[in-house]
Amino acid sequence: MGVICKGVTLNDLIFLPIIVSTLISLFLYKNSRQLQKYVKITYPLEWEKSSNNRMNTDIRIIRAGYINDSLKHGFLSEQNDVHLRKFLKKEKALNSTGIGLIIIVFLVSAFI
Repeated sequence: MGVICKGVTLNDLIFLPIIVSTLISLFLYKNSRQLQKYVKITYPLEWEKSSNNRMNTDIRIIRAGYINDSLKHGFLSEQNDVHLRKFLKKEKALNSTGIGLIIIVFLVSAFI
């Protein structure tokens, strides 16, 4: 394999997309956990609705999906809450940044 920069080979860049996507996933998970804590404290009735587990699956998955849907299309989307808007804005920024970085890294690693 060829040397790209002094001390950096193409083999070193192979793991870069995995590292970038892992970091973005961790930031998204942290944002989701903070959102759930905020909803639990601020909107206890909505939190209780999100805890309804009729399918006997993992409650964390059900709760995250319910709160995310409510934030985009349901009760939480109708609330005039600055904190909810910040969580949604942060999630969109992380998703956009993550996709952009992954595309850039794949293009760089493909053409170098």
